[in-house]
Parts: sequence; C-alpha cells; structure tokens
Amino acid sequence: ALLGGTLDAIIGSMRMTSPRLRYLPLHEERYCFVAAPDLLAECPLERPEDALNHTLVDTSPALSLFRYWQDEVPADQSWTFGAHQFMGAIAPIRHWVMAGRGVAVLPEYFVLPDLEAGRLRRVLSHVEPRTDWFRLVWLADHMRASELEAFGRFLCDRPLQ
Repeated sequence: ALLGGTLDAIIGSMRMTSPRLRYLPLHEERYCFVAAPDLLAECPLERPEDALNHTLVDTSPALSLFRYWQDEVPADQSWTFGAHQFMGAIAPIRHWVMAGRGVAVLPEYFVLPDLEAGRLRRVLSHVEPRTDWFRLVWLADHMRASELEAFGRFLCDRPLQ
C-alpha cells in the first residue's frame, strides 16, 4: 500500500530495502525471550537439548522474532524446538505464551508489565537479543516528505508505549 501510494507513511520495525523509501528511526526496540513460569516449572528451558520439549511461537515460518535472539547465540550452540506455532502478530503470541502453550521472543516494552507482575519470565537471558528500531517510512518522492520528517521528529520525543 505504501509503495502503491495508498498510504502516506507507515510505522514499523521491518527492514526496508526499496530505494524508493525514506525512513526516520523513532525508537529503539529491545527484545526478550519469555515463557510462562508454570511452563518453566514443568519443563525447564536452560540448555539447547531442552528446546525439543518446547513450542516456539513466532509471527511466521521466517521466525523473524526468534532471529533477534538466535543471531546472538554462540556458534557452538544449536537450538531446535520440538514444535512451532505461527500467529502473525505479537498480541496473540503474548496470550499464547502466558497460557503456557509455548515460548517466544517478544518486544520488551510489550511484555514488561507481564514480567514485572510475574506472569512471564525471561528465559535464556545469557544471550542478549539484538535490537531493532521503529521507523517512520514514506516514499522518497512524497509531496509532503518534509512534513512527514517533522512528524517523525515529533514522535521521537514521545515515549514508546
């Protein structure tokens, strides 16, 4: 829709590769690997071989969320999960994981209240997932490019929620 001109701009953390696009980084996005405490009590996740007993939940078979964590794992470790579940968006993933039905890498801002309340627990925290950025993205030749850039700077000054 953005490339077709149907939308003026989008906000997302996906990588943009088209030379037709311009973007402005807004907020750094940190990630954490999480699971429900009851699931971990029943089935720990501490070593690569423990992963076979767990379902990894992500948005798609590309494992775009898990890759933030996996890309930082030492080369001598191989993490293969027993099953995968794909849910398309972070809100259903969070609910699935809180219900004890799997483990996932999710944006820290999104699960911080659950971590603080004890509904979720960080796992495999020996690996610090790489970060990404929320970006405001628009077409390079957009007739209001300067206004979009000003809007992006305005958003930079607002906290991530």
